[in-house]
Amino acid sequence: MRSLRFLPLLALASLLLGAAPSAPVVTDGEKDLLRAGKMVIRTEVDDNPYKMMGIVEIDAPPSRIWEEILDFDARLAENKPAKDYEIYKEYTEGSVRHIFARWDLKIFGQEITYYNHYRYDASESHFWFSLDPDLESDIVKADGYYRVFPSEMIDGGSRFVYVAETDSGRRMPDSIRGWLANHAMKDMLKAIMRRAAD
Repeated sequence: MRSLRFLPLLALASLLLGAAPSAPVVTDGEKDLLRAGKMVIRTEVDDNPYKMMGIVEIDAPPSRIWEEILDFDARLAENKPAKDYEIYKEYTEGSVRHIFARWDLKIFGQEITYYNHYRYDASESHFWFSLDPDLESDIVKADGYYRVFPSEMIDGGSRFVYVAETDSGRRMPDSIRGWLANHAMKDMLKAIMRRAAD
């Protein structure tokens, strides 16, 4: 909970209630990258060394992006460390669809299993996730969210925002931890861009 202690009270309340974060403000330099079809990657978001943000522009409508985000089979196939997954519970409460999934990974020879609770509110174009507290995972944190906005650069396109905060709980050099997080985020963004373009 170290990272949560520094959040303003209002922001913390919004996070716990699942309020959809606003669209990030991009700099002029980031706009140039997005116009060129490149990814924007921000590290140490909110001064948190475990939190990253990725932003891309995709020539596909938001509905198409959501189809790909919710395609867990495709995500398994293109995520090399992931070996298997299972949706073990699913229900809808109000406007929010709840999905609980177990993921089995193998990274640097280590087998890792974790249990995520995903929440999708189509009315808010918001999909957020965290570890399932009722089950024991091999990592200590896997929080984040996806948001999809109509693009301001591509007619009929989308701006896809992905924020992730992960902590394996294992001691490792910052360079390796950062490389793993950066690699995973870029792979996810590339995969969504590729599949949405097909």
